[in-house]
Amino acid sequence: MKISTKTIVTVGMFTAVLAVLSILQIPMPTGVPITLQTFAMALCGYVLGWQSGVAATLLYIVLGTVGVPIFAGMSAGPGVLFGYTGGFIFGFIFLTLLCGISVRRKNHPWSNRSFDLSSAWCCSVCSFGAYYYWSIFSGSVTALYCKRCDFSGWCLSGCHCCP
Repeated sequence: MKISTKTIVTVGMFTAVLAVLSILQIPMPTGVPITLQTFAMALCGYVLGWQSGVAATLLYIVLGTVGVPIFAGMSAGPGVLFGYTGGFIFGFIFLTLLCGISVRRKNHPWSNRSFDLSSAWCCSVCSFGAYYYWSIFSGSVTALYCKRCDFSGWCLSGCHCCP
């Protein structure tokens, strides 16, 4: 399979759009901010299709994991993926995939309901993220409120609230 220069540039540009729209945030007391990432991921799937859209999403995740501060609030590193927002970030892969698949099926009866489908898939991303959030922190209620503990169990502030 040959990848054209246009595809590489388009994937790179949409990765930049994802990064810019995820930096802006509204902080919430739970530690999971409100951002435009979900909109950007759905847009990526609708415009690029499922293959290039998932490639842009995976590139975004890889760049954030290696240390480029492009996650919400200019955060980065593997601790973000295994912290409060990790489930939402992993759920974005499925959102982009499903939005891209729905655009590809133009003659399918559901193609006219793309807005309904995208809102349903956004709810599935939120459900995936909420389940991840609950499953990680169900054993430790105090770690939810600390926000200074990294996810490896080491307390960075010395308050020793992590299990």
